[in-house]
Amino acid sequence: MKNRKGFTLIELLVTITIIGIIMIMTLPAIHNLQRENQKKKFDDYERAVLEAAKAYEDQYEEDLFGRSDTGCASINYEDLVNKKLLTTTKIAGYECNNDKNGIIIRKVKGTSYYEVYLTCNKGNNDTKNLTGNNDDFNNIKSNHCNTGEDHDPPILTIKCDGDNDNAPAHGAQGDDFQTTHIYYYSATNAGEKRIPELTVQASDNITGLEKNQYVTYEWKIYNAAENILNNIPNKIEKNKTTFNTKDGAGSTAKKKVRIIEEFKRANTTGKAVVDLSGENIIDRAGNKLSLEADSATKTCQYFYDNAKPQMEIRITGNNTGTSYDTNSEYWINEPITTTVTVTDVTGNGIYSGIEPSSLTRGNVNEQLTGGMETYTFTKEDSNRKEDDEYKVCDKVGNCTSQTVKIRVDTTPPTCGQSSSSEADPWTNQTRTVTVQCIDDLSKCKRNSFQQSFGNDSATGTITIEDNARNTTNCTVVTKVDKTKPVCTSSGGDIGWRKDPLTIKGTCTDNLSGCVKTTYTKQYSGNTNILNGFGGRACDVAGNCDDCSKDQDVHIDTTPPTCEFVVTNENVPGKHVDVAYHCYDNYAITECDRWIEGGEIYHHGNTNTHVSEALVDYPTGENSKHVKDAAGNSARCTLNIVESTCNKCPYKCCPKGWDLYNGTCVGNSELGRGNVNPRTCYKTCTSGQYCGYHVG
Repeated sequence: MKNRKGFTLIELLVTITIIGIIMIMTLPAIHNLQRENQKKKFDDYERAVLEAAKAYEDQYEEDLFGRSDTGCASINYEDLVNKKLLTTTKIAGYECNNDKNGIIIRKVKGTSYYEVYLTCNKGNNDTKNLTGNNDDFNNIKSNHCNTGEDHDPPILTIKCDGDNDNAPAHGAQGDDFQTTHIYYYSATNAGEKRIPELTVQASDNITGLEKNQYVTYEWKIYNAAENILNNIPNKIEKNKTTFNTKDGAGSTAKKKVRIIEEFKRANTTGKAVVDLSGENIIDRAGNKLSLEADSATKTCQYFYDNAKPQMEIRITGNNTGTSYDTNSEYWINEPITTTVTVTDVTGNGIYSGIEPSSLTRGNVNEQLTGGMETYTFTKEDSNRKEDDEYKVCDKVGNCTSQTVKIRVDTTPPTCGQSSSSEADPWTNQTRTVTVQCIDDLSKCKRNSFQQSFGNDSATGTITIEDNARNTTNCTVVTKVDKTKPVCTSSGGDIGWRKDPLTIKGTCTDNLSGCVKTTYTKQYSGNTNILNGFGGRACDVAGNCDDCSKDQDVHIDTTPPTCEFVVTNENVPGKHVDVAYHCYDNYAITECDRWIEGGEIYHHGNTNTHVSEALVDYPTGENSKHVKDAAGNSARCTLNIVESTCNKCPYKCCPKGWDLYNGTCVGNSELGRGNVNPRTCYKTCTSGQYCGYHVG
């Protein structure tokens, strides 16, 4: 296959770009050519209207002027068309066939002067005046062509700002804005484009002006204030400008006010005055203009203002009234008001005044309020960081600017993530907590703030701060508990009991809480403890303490024991005597005894309790019930039987005893002591009573 070469994309783009540049360069020329062709068509049509009017006058002169060689007549546009002297036309969409068009013919001493009024319409509101005659054709025809004589002098109009129609007109000392008082400046490019131009316009409503007339005037320069007040000019320059009248109808003479350059070179403000002091303005009827008759139109004053406005900016705190530096990086933590005060006053009183709408703050247009000499602007801010460049201009474009640093932050920082959480365990040591600081405007002094907590607390606060000194208290989890819990005990008994006993310990901790809230210990069997328990309680943080040891435990599960001591056993003729003994070797408490059907005797706290009297017991079984302080009880029983002797002739006494008067006596006592039965001296008869003994 053969290689086929073509244009690359870059080559195509370059070609298209070049073609576009050529088109852009040629478009203005094309537009200018189109405008010139359009203007030529209008000019040609105006000449055609003028020639048609001359032909009409030739045919109908008697009808227009009679036999007079001086006068004013009019021809309607429609008459020219109806007489076949002119055809209607449409140029670039404009049609000239309307009742506002026509020709005014002013005849002075046999010479005719023509004024063509030709206004063409395009659509409803788009009109185009082709001849420069702005007066209303119908008005002139009605009001100025009703006489053949011209006795009125020409009319002179002075326009002080010339082609600068958009330039504002102002008074020197106030807001009167007279059109004869105009300020100009040349300090900037915009000022160069506004070099003032004096325009003198002369016209005559009937016969028109003579050609090539002129007016003379004087420029007067005032630099110093005293010269302005005393009307003593620093410099005077005479000038003359010539009218180039058009068909005798009207004329405009223009003159650049170059004398303003004197102020530019001196770089000072000042005043220039033009006085129209001489004239040669005559209409075709010989009427001469008199400037003295209209002095208001005689003078133009130009004030050159090359002084920049003055600007003062203050930043004031709304809460404290503190004045802050306008060019500081220092952050302000209260709402502020920025006040901009601008003035435009010079020593010689030449100033144009502030343009209220000229104030800008960055790219924002602001509006000044106030009077001619002093204006103010205020702005309130609560949270903003900007370098505001304020710029203000006077009414002729002199500008001044000033940069202000706005650093205001009234919003406290917000708390970020904390190093502690609810999931952290309780501790009985000092805990260090870190919290993050968040602030989007002035930023935090530090990214994080740290604080140690050593006192008992579940939560605490860490104060964070931004660079504007706004603070926020952040709540963090501390969970520090250094205090021991409180443990109390209950369930003890001050008396004896035989049942098991449970002692209960209760733990109380108001911060971290107890590991266990209840502790129990059971006691059973024989126990005798004073002020005891021995429980130990701990809280969640690891603090521990012993429970209170104020509980008594007295348990006795062993019943008491008892015994009888018998005397007078086997004593003939006597009952046995029995002594009662109760024993409780553990409880160490009283033993209670009672005789069945008889009185109960209580005794003191001793291990052994003995009856205090001997009691004669009857024969048969005898029982004694005993009970200790714990409630344990026992029954003691003995059986007393009657003894008999096989050999007892009379009476029978124990060994070592003698029978005395029927009674056994021995030693110095009678019937006491432990004695063993003895053999009787004599043998008793069978069945005869011989005393009692325990069986």
